[in-house]
Amino acid sequence: MAALNAAQGAALLGMVLNLTIGRPRFAAHDAEARALLPQAERLRADCTALIERDATVLGALIAAYKLPRGTAEEKVARAVALQARTREATDVPLAAARAAAALLPLCRQLLPLGNPAAVSDIGVAATCAVAAFRGAELNVLINLGQLADEEFVASARRELADLGAGLEDEAATILGEVRARL
Repeated sequence: MAALNAAQGAALLGMVLNLTIGRPRFAAHDAEARALLPQAERLRADCTALIERDATVLGALIAAYKLPRGTAEEKVARAVALQARTREATDVPLAAARAAAALLPLCRQLLPLGNPAAVSDIGVAATCAVAAFRGAELNVLINLGQLADEEFVASARRELADLGAGLEDEAATILGEVRARL
């Protein structure tokens, strides 16, 4: 769901950009808007791919949980498979968290130059970014508790902390500016 929320936010930003680009009324900002559009489209495409990847990884994780564990060798093989599949199941929401965090700077850049008739969509995109990030964060954290790779666990926790620092404050600022334009 985190990747879906981020994809929705990116799609909304793309929509606002498409409602801005090429319009004579917004010609002064056309070059800036055109430069932002590929970023929004790339984030949407990346997040859409993450949705599919998440389903695939979840299927593999479920299959690993179903591996036999009757013998010592089977227990070891199952444990190794579970670690590998859980790591994959952590990488996907971690990528979604990165994408979600990348949405807010785009919202910030688009706010002063986007079509005012679609300014509310910038606020919705900022809200999607926060929901996507926090959802991804929870999914990463639950998986980290199952992983034995302490270095990866510590690195992922640091990255989440860095990505999430100030996230709600930035979104609240963007929402405040959106509301002021409504």
